[in-house]
Amino acid sequence: MRQALPKKVVLLASRPYTDSDAPMLLALIRRPIALFCAAGVDCTGWEDAFDWLLTDPLAEGSPHISTTSHPEERLAEVMAFAGAWPIDETNSVELIEVHAQVK
Repeated sequence: MRQALPKKVVLLASRPYTDSDAPMLLALIRRPIALFCAAGVDCTGWEDAFDWLLTDPLAEGSPHISTTSHPEERLAEVMAFAGAWPIDETNSVELIEVHAQVK
């Protein structure tokens, strides 16, 4: 039996959001998750992009997903925040790292 993926996600970015990142964010929305936290470079831009994709009027029945951004916070603080978010009994958090694109 396959283990369910965590419903809480922390995205740690080392580069700003670009439109080419939309498919990754849409995949998270389709999972669905319950909490999306953005940290690192342009974390408010990542959160804004996620919110725009989530509220797209062309999307069918978008789920409710809470979103937060954490400028100037260390990863450990963001992971603790997400872990304490009351969603389910597991408190597991998935970390997704987005690295700078190599040229």
